[in-house]
Amino acid sequence: MYKIFFTILLILTFESCARDPHSVGSSLLGPDDEEFQLFDTTLTAYHDTTFTTAVLNGGSYNLLVGDSDSLETQILIKFSNELADSLQNVKFDTILITLTPNYRWNVKLAQPTFEIGVLQTQWYDTTTKSNELFLNPTSVVKTFADSMLIGKQVKILLDSTFITKWKNSKSDSLVKDWGFVIKAKSKQGIIGFSSFNGLEVNKPTLTIKYKKQNLDSTFSISTSIGNDTYLSQSKLLNKDFLIVQGAIHQRTRIAFNLKSLGKFANINNATLELTAKSKLLGSVSRDSLQSFLSFSKDSLKVDSTSYLSIFGRNISTKADSSVYSFNVTYFAQQFVRDSLINNGFIIKTIADVELADRFIFYNRNSASNLKPRLKVIYSLKK
Repeated sequence: MYKIFFTILLILTFESCARDPHSVGSSLLGPDDEEFQLFDTTLTAYHDTTFTTAVLNGGSYNLLVGDSDSLETQILIKFSNELADSLQNVKFDTILITLTPNYRWNVKLAQPTFEIGVLQTQWYDTTTKSNELFLNPTSVVKTFADSMLIGKQVKILLDSTFITKWKNSKSDSLVKDWGFVIKAKSKQGIIGFSSFNGLEVNKPTLTIKYKKQNLDSTFSISTSIGNDTYLSQSKLLNKDFLIVQGAIHQRTRIAFNLKSLGKFANINNATLELTAKSKLLGSVSRDSLQSFLSFSKDSLKVDSTSYLSIFGRNISTKADSSVYSFNVTYFAQQFVRDSLINNGFIIKTIADVELADRFIFYNRNSASNLKPRLKVIYSLKK
């Protein structure tokens, strides 16, 4: 049995070696024996712009708060009042809100200072968008400061006036509790506190110590359940450069004309390259961006925020390089074939709602070696 097997194998091996060595490769070209010529070229952007889009931040793992040179943010937070039933006839001893920082961006002060106030305006974490007007607290405001080191709990001690509505809203349907607002006291960078969506041990916590009538003993009750989000507003839009930044959701649109290659061009590889002028990353940041296909039906509407987030490419640049590259071969192939509308690419930060990281890129009006470029390798029939 083994002799027959090896005999057949030897015959097949000899026969294949005796063939024309080009015969296998030729068969891959098709029945017409078509030949192709390979080209490479670099296209520069014919259009680019920076725009800001409104985003729901209620699902973020970080509650971003602060005031810096390019953005301002405020936290909105409301604790569940399911505990209020047991606190109707008690005397409050201490009220404590505990927050845990897990992100820092452009922080310059040893002890950043914030204000916390009671809100009198309705809001919902599922409908409040990043660029809405900031909510103003009542006159009940308390200032607190801390080193805001990552992982170090920040404890905010409040008096009973801060949760009067919180307690009464459980028993009186006419009383509305809209929670707290936290905002920066001055320009001091951005702090990211862990949200209700974060790790269990780092979630915002409301702790109440109280005494019951005719008892000297102190009791404690706490909750880490509620709703939260943050508002953000942009204060920087430099038209001389392209800006990509989280928190305020600034994004860049870049478009190239691939029709110049001809409708019969077969795209073998396409790489989008952006040259960074500067970048400002926070702690625990990832030096990475994401590229999306722009999907606006109106190609002239350059500030449209409509885009199709398919085949997003994550990319990390080398530490010694200022050039960010994205493999966009699939997009380029479809653009040439008219399978997709070519409204260009959208560039955004990889963690758009979690971080405030900022990237500033050169635009199409910059020097030739700095412009946004699309490096293409393509083939044409001879």
